[in-house]
Amino acid sequence: MKYTESFKIPFKGLEIGQHEFEFNISNKFFDLYKDSNLELSSGELKCTVMLDKKSNLLTLDIDIDGYVDAICDRCLDSFQLPIESTSTIYIKIGGNVDEQNDELIVLSEDDSEFNIADYLYECICLELPIRKVHDELTTSKTKCNKEMLKKIKQLSTKNEIKNVNETDARWDKLKNLNINN
Repeated sequence: MKYTESFKIPFKGLEIGQHEFEFNISNKFFDLYKDSNLELSSGELKCTVMLDKKSNLLTLDIDIDGYVDAICDRCLDSFQLPIESTSTIYIKIGGNVDEQNDELIVLSEDDSEFNIADYLYECICLELPIRKVHDELTTSKTKCNKEMLKKIKQLSTKNEIKNVNETDARWDKLKNLNINN
């Protein structure tokens, strides 16, 4: 059995009503998406899916909680970035495929299961902040690497001194113009 098979939700034989599914997301899950441009390669997340089945409509309420391993943008150390996500997906059984959009998926009446793996990965990716820094994103006592911060401060001070002393000669000539005519 392929690993992706464990993320399939069989809805065809389910009774009308609510059903709960749980998925554990680990490093093996992230290996499926190693070709994506994101730097997600490991983490531990728990996903709970509440499926509300009606005659031709499935409502999936997805809750994801856990962490992914991320690289700090400031000091380049790895840290555990907490992830909490809630989202809802609607699946219509039968109908016109043109109706499909970001929140509505249209499946054929012949389909008997739905693989949720891609949608879980998408939910996790959407929770990633643009800027990933230890101090700003974690509740634990992890801090940025002090050696790296010292080096950054040292290098930025050198650049500031260099920039203050260097000015563009074209601007210096413009400063000497008398504009009080």
